[in-house]
Amino acid sequence: MFLKSAQLYSNNEKQFIISNQILLNGFLTEYGEVTELEWNCSEEILQKTLLEALNKSNTITLEKEDKVDPLAKHLGIKSWKKAKSDKKLVMVNHHFDDDPYFKVTATKKMKNGAYPGIKSVEILDDEALQDNNLAKSVLKAMKLSSI
Repeated sequence: MFLKSAQLYSNNEKQFIISNQILLNGFLTEYGEVTELEWNCSEEILQKTLLEALNKSNTITLEKEDKVDPLAKHLGIKSWKKAKSDKKLVMVNHHFDDDPYFKVTATKKMKNGAYPGIKSVEILDDEALQDNNLAKSVLKAMKLSSI
């Protein structure tokens, strides 16, 4: 199974989208540039930006995880915990199986900073790419996500 993955963090003002890259040990890690959007951007802009982030995912293999969290670096904050303290998270995966699909996962932030998934939806490629349905699914997941 081949997979592309991105994370979308948000608070009441902004959305931050980060692509994942693969580590030599097979795990995924947030790495690279952070794309910042206004919270109330259009579904069209959100969909386009998510697809761009997913296209950048897994394009390089890293030996080890970067010591500086990309969101913390983008915000000029030293701690990943502070950078994400007021932010919800939605995980977006693009699976390339026999029938390619997107998986959008709402999360609940724990006190230790982890974001376990609480609800996921899967959308076939054709449906996700019509009428900004991927963006609509992400916005629904963001409403379900909590900090």
